[in-house]
Amino acid sequence: VDIMPRNITAATDTIKHFNLMPVYGLNVYSMLKHDTLVLTKAAVELIESKLLTHLHRNQTLNVMSKFKVDQA
Repeated sequence: VDIMPRNITAATDTIKHFNLMPVYGLNVYSMLKHDTLVLTKAAVELIESKLLTHLHRNQTLNVMSKFKVDQA
C-alpha cells in the first residue's frame, strides 16, 4: 500500500490533472512529461542515493569510460 504524506494529498485534492506517484514508480518520462515536478525531501534523498549508488559502481565506471568523449 502506498501512503502519501497527508499534507500533499490535502494540498492537491482540489487540483485537477495532478498526479501523485510513489518514488519507486518515478521514471524519467514521468518527470519530463509534466511542466512542474514537486518532490518531498525524502523522495529527493532516495533518488539521490540510488543515482549515486549506480554512478559509483565499478561496472558503471568501466562502461562509461568506453563512451567518454575526448574534451581535449
